Amino acid sequence: MDFDVKMLKKPEALAVIVPAVLVVWSIGTTLKMLNYRNGALIQQDQSRQVQANVHTIKSILRRSGHQDVSGVSINLEFDRVSSARRCAKEALISESKLHRIESPNAKAQKDGSFLFRETFKLNSIKLLQIARFIDFAERNYSSLNCTQATIYPARIKTKDSWDATINFQYLKKTL
Repeated sequence: MDFDVKMLKKPEALAVIVPAVLVVWSIGTTLKMLNYRNGALIQQDQSRQVQANVHTIKSILRRSGHQDVSGVSINLEFDRVSSARRCAKEALISESKLHRIESPNAKAQKDGSFLFRETFKLNSIKLLQIARFIDFAERNYSSLNCTQATIYPARIKTKDSWDATINFQYLKKTL
């Protein structure tokens, strides 16, 4: 029997070809899904190992005298507005109470880095929030230092409501 293209157009041929294609396709899909499953299991094992390492690191830190290891700093690079917003969030300060004051241009240093100065104004917040804002910023951003914090009573006369102007400076290797 010779193969002819006209034979493929007959319904009997489609009754054989379509199921064969579907079987091959389902086997390929099954193998691909098994591969994804194996990858997920490997990632799950890696996640468990990371959690075990975190537990080990925390216990070592506690034994060496660090009581609160939940706030161990990562020392990120300070990025003006987004970093200040993160500090405000950690200090439970709403973004509407945080304002960045225009800062002078960066000054070049002898080692090739640049010295940046940033000023932020916080309105109608508690004294503890001011302390948390500064503390989180200095602990979590590399080379960031609070150079001055001016605190004065807020216009709204409520208990423990303060306005603050906070000046930071930090070094960055490039602009």
